[in-house]
Amino acid sequence: MPAKTPTTPDSCAQQKIIELANPRLKEPKKQQLTTEDYQNNTRTQVSKSLSQIFFVTLSGQKTGVFESVKLTVAAMSGQKKPMVQLFASRVEAVNWYEQRTKKSLSYKAKEDTEVKTNGWNGKIKDCVEVFADGSLIRKGTAGTSQHSAGVGIYFGPGDPRNRAISIQGKETISSNQVEMLAIYHALQVTSKQKNIVIYSDSATALENILKMTKEYISNKFKFPEKSKHVDRDYLEQVFGELEMRWQHGKSVFLVKVKGHARIEGNEMADKLAKIGSKLLLC
Repeated sequence: MPAKTPTTPDSCAQQKIIELANPRLKEPKKQQLTTEDYQNNTRTQVSKSLSQIFFVTLSGQKTGVFESVKLTVAAMSGQKKPMVQLFASRVEAVNWYEQRTKKSLSYKAKEDTEVKTNGWNGKIKDCVEVFADGSLIRKGTAGTSQHSAGVGIYFGPGDPRNRAISIQGKETISSNQVEMLAIYHALQVTSKQKNIVIYSDSATALENILKMTKEYISNKFKFPEKSKHVDRDYLEQVFGELEMRWQHGKSVFLVKVKGHARIEGNEMADKLAKIGSKLLLC
């Protein structure tokens, strides 16, 4: 019996939660997440206390706690694999740094920190949540412009899977392609045996993945070789990761969040992406 084609919306513009239900299951499981679930999700709510982000470096020319992307990039100049973590409060940043380096910093102020919980009320079982964002810097004039790109992957405060990744070897790349690379890296660093929720502020990237999902399923779970999509190579990387997760019976959820709206996880991913892109310019 052929696998049922999961229903996917025609556009993610009016949707906040998109489920790429596992098409390899005879009866794909529908989690039935609602707009109310989105509104109650602590990870998609605007943070009233997010006034500043603190950066912690454990490698590079200088280690410590920094208060801007510029200072953080300068401290990590020359690092191929930067080790950096982001926190919404200085006390969290200082405590995390001191616990791992056994070094003492002078800042000892006490602050109350908000505890993050699973905002989906347990509806998605065995689930990993991650924010993915891309950054593209263009310098120079037409014909002589330089591109510097990076992606940021953010799971939570102090999570070792958090990444600031520099995208190298891409002479020409679009902002949408960088966003898709962010989603690809988010899939790559997570277990293939878990359901995953990916938060992204790129409606275009999510739209492209949804459209290609339909083609992928109609083509008997093979990436369309004759696809002329401008982002074909990047979509193929994403679907390689999706397929591995589907083969383990898991599903993927794409959640559209508003960019630069003080949503903590998205702001953190944005800063990591900026660090990744600017490290190439050092």
